[in-house]
Amino acid sequence: MSIIRHEIRKISDENRGQPIISQAVVHGNVGYFAGITPNPIVGDIKVWIADMRLFEDHNSVWNEWVDPANPPARACLTTDFWRPGMLVEVMVVAAVP
Repeated sequence: MSIIRHEIRKISDENRGQPIISQAVVHGNVGYFAGITPNPIVGDIKVWIADMRLFEDHNSVWNEWVDPANPPARACLTTDFWRPGMLVEVMVVAAVP
């Protein structure tokens, strides 16, 4: 089974200092996404927020986005981000048809 990588970020003068990453990686029927996807077959989401005082605001946005009939598993954690002003980081695991 192969691994397919999509939208690989390359280093350039505009993004120097940022990591080289794939925006999406697909292995078999599972996709790993660097961000929220409109895919209705989302199985797992990890959300990191800069400050837990933002948790209720995060839940408000989450509840507008999520399909209430098919909610994914979710973990929400707090962290200190390396980039000033960064508030949220999201990792998505989804089934790929």
